[in-house]
Formats: sequence, structure tokens, C-alpha cells
Amino acid sequence: MNNRYSQIIILCEDRQHEVFIRHFLKKRHNITARQIRVVISPQGRGAGEQYVRREYPIQVKVLRQKHHLSKAPFH
Repeated sequence: MNNRYSQIIILCEDRQHEVFIRHFLKKRHNITARQIRVVISPQGRGAGEQYVRREYPIQVKVLRQKHHLSKAPFH
């Protein structure tokens, strides 16, 4: 799976979730650190869950605007 995706975005509530997901992707799927982009809820600014729900459509829109990025598995 190492070459299947050009970029993976981790949208999470806190640093603990980020560390868990990053470790899982690296160990189980051989994803490199260069393929991962992390968006974490800012501390002290409300509920992390609410931030993730608000940020998700924004990240999807940004991803869809970047036509030069690969969004599908390579064959």
C-alpha cells in the first residue's frame, strides 16, 4: 500500500489520536511520514469533536480543488 496514495490527511481531535493513527498507518500499511498530513483541533478552543465536524467539509473541498494530486489507487 506504500505507493497507492499520494497523501493521507489525518483530521483528529488531539495529539493522542494523531499518534495512534500515524503509528497504525506506518506499521500496518507502510505509509511514510511524507504521505501524511495532520490537522489537529487547536487546544483550548472548544470541543475537539465539534472542530473535526466543522473542518471535515473544508478539507474535502480543498482536496477536490487540487486536481494535480492523485485521489485514487494506482493500478
